[in-house]
Amino acid sequence: MQALAQIEPMSSKDRAGPGRDRGFLLDQFYVRVDGCRLAVADHGTGPCLVFLHGLSGNSTHWVHVAPALTATHRVICVDLPGCGNSERQAQGYTVKSYADCVAGLLQALGIPRAWVIGHSLGGMVATDFGLRFPELSSGLVLVNPAGFQRFPAWMRLGSHLVFQEPLLNRVLPRTWKSLLAVVFQTKNAHTERFIQMVETTHDDSDIFDMTRVMCSLRSDFVDTDHLDHLAMLKVPVHLIWGSKD
Repeated sequence: MQALAQIEPMSSKDRAGPGRDRGFLLDQFYVRVDGCRLAVADHGTGPCLVFLHGLSGNSTHWVHVAPALTATHRVICVDLPGCGNSERQAQGYTVKSYADCVAGLLQALGIPRAWVIGHSLGGMVATDFGLRFPELSSGLVLVNPAGFQRFPAWMRLGSHLVFQEPLLNRVLPRTWKSLLAVVFQTKNAHTERFIQMVETTHDDSDIFDMTRVMCSLRSDFVDTDHLDHLAMLKVPVHLIWGSKD
């Protein structure tokens, strides 16, 4: 591994932290980017693929996809700041700061260009990355990306009223399990295993970290419309979007 930053091993305890899939066996470590300690998985050689998880997720949620590509690619998975095992930041989070973080990570690991694959929130971050760092991007794969829907005014106003930390900190600890149960359109062995994994490994304190991320990103989620920006992208884009997302 060619690295321009100091690498810190991840303990077995951290690898088995709340919400982390125990079946995710890629090499994991910490690297500091712009003062923030990021949890990163890095495995394989060849053209680089960077995987970005969705809201309230972490890098191990790519367990069924990323490891399968390590035979032909260098695969990087990262916990975005404030998520998973990556460091929490007092100043909050934005999609722009997340994209900056991805660019900084590539520089720290000595990677000149990469395909960036993002799901939901990760898809929004990947799009921002592709718009602002085309020189670092080989292309984008957007999986059910956030930021590609025009919300009506009443919904944007309502989100600003609902997405308040004190309110969500009271509501989510009581409702997250029932919300998780309706997240998936299709119920199968993979989705059932995911729900069981989250329920058996969760830590209530993580919910408060999640609400902080959600509230920090409120404006990005409801006010960003990347539909008008697609023509500005100078890199290849592949879109995967379920009809009942």
